Amino acid sequence: MKTQYGFTLMTIGEFETWLIQQKVTRRITVIQEHHTWSPCYKQFNGSNHLQLQKNMRDYHVNSAGYADIAQNFTVFPDGMICTGRIQREFYSIRV
Repeated sequence: MKTQYGFTLMTIGEFETWLIQQKVTRRITVIQEHHTWSPCYKQFNGSNHLQLQKNMRDYHVNSAGYADIAQNFTVFPDGMICTGRIQREFYSIRV
């Protein structure tokens, strides 16, 4: 597990432990998965997870005008999972 730029990068096992420790106060009925246009797989070099996550947040905040990165988590091509927006609240679109 590694933390940088306010994000935490985890293996699937570390994520499972992390997830179990979270206090979820509402019923989760849907998990939504979507992709990002940039960065793309070509930009992933196997060790730049946290830099790419920072770049996505910088784009969402500085160019798109969002308050934070749009996603709660990012799953990278090698299966590593990185936290996204500040985890005080989990947001989603309405289904």
